[in-house]
Amino acid sequence: MQPLRLKTIEAAGGKSLAGGQWSRVAIVVLNWNGRKVLEDCLRSIYALRYAPLEVIVVDNGSKDGSVEMVRNRFPECVLIQYETNLGFAKGNNQGIVLALDRGNDYVMILNNDTLLDPESLTCLIQRAESDPQIAAVSPKIYFATPPDRLWFAGGTFSYWKGRNGHIGYRQKDRPAWNVPGEAQFISGCVLLASRRAWQEVGVFDESLFAYGEDMDWSLRAQRLKFKLFYEPRAVVWHRESFSTLSNDWQANQAYFWTRNPMVVMWKRGRWWHWLTFLPYHAALSCKHVVQALSKGDWHSVVKIVQGFRDFPAVARQAMTLRSTVQSGASGQGAVRFSDKSN
Repeated sequence: MQPLRLKTIEAAGGKSLAGGQWSRVAIVVLNWNGRKVLEDCLRSIYALRYAPLEVIVVDNGSKDGSVEMVRNRFPECVLIQYETNLGFAKGNNQGIVLALDRGNDYVMILNNDTLLDPESLTCLIQRAESDPQIAAVSPKIYFATPPDRLWFAGGTFSYWKGRNGHIGYRQKDRPAWNVPGEAQFISGCVLLASRRAWQEVGVFDESLFAYGEDMDWSLRAQRLKFKLFYEPRAVVWHRESFSTLSNDWQANQAYFWTRNPMVVMWKRGRWWHWLTFLPYHAALSCKHVVQALSKGDWHSVVKIVQGFRDFPAVARQAMTLRSTVQSGASGQGAVRFSDKSN
């Protein structure tokens, strides 16, 4: 494993919340040139009606003043700063490990382009603590614009297609989606998981880099007989794909959308699933190629081809690294996570 190019880790302000009788929660916010949305996200976190709460911002080499903004306006945050973009999986893993090193009972992964309802974390914790077999909980998530359209009201997954789905996506809310229940897939946009779950299921698979890590994690949790839950009383708004669009990362997105479903299916699926998955995935990739060509986007076309080319090597790497070892981002108090679901 290559050494991480860690610039700084700070506990700005040096303050911590008292433990009390509530479960200790850390919220990990990964940021990559997201200053325009990060400030609003952090303000919504600090408006939550829940304590004790710790906020860990992991910055993936931002050049837009994000780090300075966090230092100046949110000195109570724990800030981890890296020189380069580690990806969604590795960046979040550094925050998760640090949060557990610091004794938190739950760690929530939160996109930097989200806004939280003040009662959302309380509702998620209440649901998580209602059953010891619940590994993770996600809220009802709306689009930020238009705010009455759903982004996530529970998740589905099909081994035959190798795809996850968002229930209610782009639809107006319905009473049926106000009912909590088990899900087949939990979104990494907002994912609250217990300490036990992170330790037994493991952290995100870093070979995926970006996209599909939450799908892989959901399948691993269910293979260990954990439950995934959707809690509609908790409400969040999401500015979809802000990091992708603001960093001009659409072609790279096409690459990972092509490569990563095959990697996840190689790890988690069975041979008979590939009889339908591979034709479906190939047809969908051809559709993406046609769409890119219609826009003159040759960069995305090349990236889609590279996704197929790189799949075998990444799949071998993912299978080799079934046991993931992560050191604490501070370099102290190393925590080991084993993927026991294989």
